[in-house]
Amino acid sequence: MSPQDIQQVFNYDPDTGHLYWRERKQGRKFGAVGSKDKDGYLVVWMNRRKNRYPVHRIIWAYIHGEWPKDQIDHVNGAKDDNRLINLREATTAQNMRNVGKQSHNTSGFKGVSWHKLRNKWRSDIKINGKQLSLGLFNTPEEAYLAYCDAAKKLHGDFARWK
Repeated sequence: MSPQDIQQVFNYDPDTGHLYWRERKQGRKFGAVGSKDKDGYLVVWMNRRKNRYPVHRIIWAYIHGEWPKDQIDHVNGAKDDNRLINLREATTAQNMRNVGKQSHNTSGFKGVSWHKLRNKWRSDIKINGKQLSLGLFNTPEEAYLAYCDAAKKLHGDFARWK
């Protein structure tokens, strides 16, 4: 589907981030389009469910007149918040910097884990695919502050610490 086709098929409200069908056809419901996939992103099925499109990529093409060159990052981390101010083009590395705390995290802080051998809190950050140790600390809060400082310096606008 070309960006020009998208403008023929959909309407977009940049304030709400909702995408709407321009025409009602058999099987299409009124209201915003998209259903959540297993990862929490809104998707639209086209051509009798043969083609699946992430709504945030459709919106990018609708607004900019071309498909994104790489990935689209949700600035606030909410995968279903497709307001234009929340979408930006990103490389894979930039997009990974903007992920939140992992579900298996036990410290309660992104970038912080317990170092069993030293009985201290450890802070690490990933940059360019490599793990960088930020040191060992007495409290998880101290380790987290080290992570936040490093994230601001190394990840810039894509830094996310929660």
